[in-house]
Amino acid sequence: MLDQLGITGLRPGPSGNEHAPDHANIDEALANPFAELPDPLTLKNGRRVTTPGVWWHARRPELVEDFEREIYGRVPADAPDVTWSVAKQVDGLVGTIPVVARQLVGHVDNTAMRSLTVDIDLVLITPAKAKGPVPLMIMFRKGHLPQVPGERRPRRMHGCRLQRLATTHLRPSS
Repeated sequence: MLDQLGITGLRPGPSGNEHAPDHANIDEALANPFAELPDPLTLKNGRRVTTPGVWWHARRPELVEDFEREIYGRVPADAPDVTWSVAKQVDGLVGTIPVVARQLVGHVDNTAMRSLTVDIDLVLITPAKAKGPVPLMIMFRKGHLPQVPGERRPRRMHGCRLQRLATTHLRPSS
């Protein structure tokens, strides 16, 4: 895969030697060189957000742009489409919380390179009793569907406030 992407070497991780220039930082005082975060209710021109209209039409777009540029990154204009399908759905339990779990497969459009097939494996778990949208926590690891009531062998899963939270397991190797 590295050859296909034109990657000739990987950047080394942090050194375990604290005197090396690339050592891992464990000093909290050095962890954040930007201690003063910008006020989320002040526009870049210094004007304050005073109405919902100013928030939705001015400040929120500024923050979305900052997050795209500085945190999440931008999706390339020529990124291939991904078509998602549900491979399996079960009603199960995480601990004592009823959930709906879906095993999804995202098939990446490979018309630009027919010799390459890319499928993304994803397990999405949502609270069964959710009445609307819920926050989503993404975990990059191999995911399992939760225990189905009456199933003999329990599947190990960790629940955290699943009454109000959805989880998804995205397998990085897929």
